[in-house]
Amino acid sequence: MKWKTEWGVVIVCTCLSIPNLAFGASLIAKLTLGEFDPNSKKERVEIATELAAIFDLLDALVPTLKPSEEEWLQREQEAIHFIKDLEASNARAFRWAASAEYQQRELKNLLKNIKEALNGITSQKVPLRQEMVCWAAVVFHLMDPSEFNEPINSLIRAKKLRMSTGIMNKLHMTLDAGKCNHPYASYAWGIQRQIVIRYLQGELQDR
Repeated sequence: MKWKTEWGVVIVCTCLSIPNLAFGASLIAKLTLGEFDPNSKKERVEIATELAAIFDLLDALVPTLKPSEEEWLQREQEAIHFIKDLEASNARAFRWAASAEYQQRELKNLLKNIKEALNGITSQKVPLRQEMVCWAAVVFHLMDPSEFNEPINSLIRAKKLRMSTGIMNKLHMTLDAGKCNHPYASYAWGIQRQIVIRYLQGELQDR
C-alpha cells in the first residue's frame, strides 16, 4: 500500500482483488470498471444513494449500546489508566478493546461518519469541492476491511448481531467460516480512482 498527499487529501494507492459477489455487481462494475459517468452529478448521487442503503441497513441492525454498557466501557478505561504495571495494563486494555461492547461502539461511530459523508454527497446544493471532501471521507472509512470485519465478527460471536442470507445480500456480504466478507474496500478503491483522483487531476467536469 502506498500513500501520497495531493491538495491536502490523503490518497491511498493500492491494488485490490474484486470479490465475486453477484449482488454487488452493479456497484463493482460502476466503481472498479468505471461503468458510469463520473462527470454526472446525477450518477454520482445514484452511487452514493446505493451505498447509503447498505450502511443505513447495517446501522439499523447494530444495536445502540445500553447505558450500562456505556458505563462499563468508561469504568474500564478509567481503571486501565490507574494500573501501574505495564503488562497488566496492556492485557486489560487489550481485553477492553476486544470486547463486543467496544467493537459495537466503534462500528456505530464508523457508520455514523459514513452516513454523514454520503448525506453530504446527495445534497443538491453542495459545491463540487465539498462533495469531493465527502467522497474522500467515504474512501477513508471504507478502505480498511478490518474496520468492519472485527466488530461485525465480534458482535456475531456475542449474538448481538443476527443476519439472514437475505440481509447479508443487501449488505453485499457473505459469511465464510463464520467470518464476514465484503467488497467495501473495492468500492473505496473505485471511488478514489474514478472520482477523487479525477477531480484532483482536473479531469472531472461537473454537469
